[in-house]
Amino acid sequence: MSRHVFKYLKNGNNEIDMNQDGTHGPMYGSFRLTVPCNKEYWVWRVNLVIRDHRAITLNGFGGQPDPLDLGLLISYKDSDDQLLTDYTGGVPIRTNGDFVFLAGVDAQTFSPPGSMDLLPIRWTIARAGTPLHMTCGQYLEFLVQDNLTGLRFFRTMVQGFSYRITEAPPTPLILDP
Repeated sequence: MSRHVFKYLKNGNNEIDMNQDGTHGPMYGSFRLTVPCNKEYWVWRVNLVIRDHRAITLNGFGGQPDPLDLGLLISYKDSDDQLLTDYTGGVPIRTNGDFVFLAGVDAQTFSPPGSMDLLPIRWTIARAGTPLHMTCGQYLEFLVQDNLTGLRFFRTMVQGFSYRITEAPPTPLILDP
């Protein structure tokens, strides 16, 4: 029986808050969703939310006014760390505007009165043709390489479905272009 997957990416300290200092290494900056060996995942969508007390603009990252130095890398890797897909095409995400290359119009800033600025990003992987099919030990990684501790809030959640490998796999829904 297939099950829905709603999981936050976590770093080596089991933390979901991505406003970490990634300059201290992968224990802090590598946020992953790894598939257990008794399941397979079909990742349909990745949702990111950045909130900050400073104005969020397209030229900065979060509410930081300047681009990141090293940026954010997004990749899909095998259990032996071999790169399977580089979702940023070798060019790190350094600004809020760079998310547009992944999410298109599903990334826009909001400035609610009396609240923090908000940047919700909906990256629907399945819109590229099919969901991302992940198997035992494979992982989706967001690698934070800069110090993001100045951000108020930054989290990423994967949505999709899974099944146990002893069951018949579900048939993925194919979207018309």
